[in-house]
Amino acid sequence: MQDIWEHTGKLIVEYFNAEWVAFVQCDKNNKISVHSSTSSEFELLLNSCDGTIKKIIMDTIDSGFIALEELKSQEPLQFVFVPIMNGDQVDKIMIIAHKSTEPISRELINIYLGSAGLVGTVNELRNYRRHLEKLVRERTTEMEKALKQNDLILHAVGDGIYGVDAEGRITFINPAAAKMIGWESDKLLGKNSHQILHHSKPDHSPYPEEECLLFLAAKDGKVYRRDNDTFWRKDGTCFPVEYIITPIVEGDPSAGEVIVFRDITQSKLAKEELEYFAYTDPMTGVSNRRTGFIILEKELDLVSKRGMHLSVCFIDVDGLKKVNDTFGHEEGDCLINLITSNIKSSVREIDVVSRMGGDEFLIVFPGCHESDVEKVIKRINDKLEGYDKKGLKPYKHSFSYGILEITTDSKLSANDVVKEADEKMYQNKMLKKTIK
Repeated sequence: MQDIWEHTGKLIVEYFNAEWVAFVQCDKNNKISVHSSTSSEFELLLNSCDGTIKKIIMDTIDSGFIALEELKSQEPLQFVFVPIMNGDQVDKIMIIAHKSTEPISRELINIYLGSAGLVGTVNELRNYRRHLEKLVRERTTEMEKALKQNDLILHAVGDGIYGVDAEGRITFINPAAAKMIGWESDKLLGKNSHQILHHSKPDHSPYPEEECLLFLAAKDGKVYRRDNDTFWRKDGTCFPVEYIITPIVEGDPSAGEVIVFRDITQSKLAKEELEYFAYTDPMTGVSNRRTGFIILEKELDLVSKRGMHLSVCFIDVDGLKKVNDTFGHEEGDCLINLITSNIKSSVREIDVVSRMGGDEFLIVFPGCHESDVEKVIKRINDKLEGYDKKGLKPYKHSFSYGILEITTDSKLSANDVVKEADEKMYQNKMLKKTIK
């Protein structure tokens, strides 16, 4: 693009019969320099004429007004000094030289003033454009840097992250998300996310899209969170997830959403394991003491409210201390586990076996009379006697027991029931010792 100063100077020389046109500027140290000139003659004049031209330039810069002067060099010349403004400051001085044959007309001066204003405006616009271009370059660099950082973050995080448009089509997905669902990232772009990874419930029944939180978020632009849901892999298997759906522009569902999800398989297993150990005896796999009391209290409540039958049996393993002292605690554990195994295989699914202490067990028999429980105890004893006949262990497997049948008019608490059954068990143990 041709320099505006040079172009303006040539036009004035060509159309208004000027001898030459120059543009000068002054720096902070009042040093005058030539920015553009149509003739080298001006630079000679600038440094001659006893410094008159420099003085007029400085006066014009200070005043901001046009100046007309006639100076004698090799031939008389008329000079027009026109300030070119940049905002409220004089940026340059346009100097036009004419031969002194005729006075410079007011019309021509007005043209020069207009030209100065126009070239100043164009120059301001060009400077502003250069400023804008610089800002755009800087902003573009910042955005490219931010995009690069975002891309690094998307690739680095272990959580799955993907975005969808207003129609639920996937617009981007990070490697972690693609890996978790067994797809290649580029194969997912443009596909409906619900149909890809959220189409069914854990029991394989269809999951209607209108019930999906993503569908709701696309309607109202709100943030949604779910702690336990199911996503599906490409191979047809599923896994538990927790996720949060966030609109790209809050309150504007048309912009789409970003979904961040996490595979909670391990944490769910850990939670289930904690719950298991909270209610289960880890060595035998039956309910623990706390669970035994909770279940007993519920069954007692059913007896009083619905008149259902209920019997309980308190069991104490015989000779556990002697086995521990003689053969070690590991062998004692084997004794307990074998008796527990036989108990579990002899009771119904609705019956509940709980380990109340080291060698003590409580069995709750809903809907049973004492005679029914006696039959179960006999089955257990028969199995243990059959095992002992094999001679696999140097000790016998036996237990003492006490059965208590709870009637509908009973006012016993769970603690009372366990205490009375325990006393019956103790009587049974003493009886066995007397017989021996």
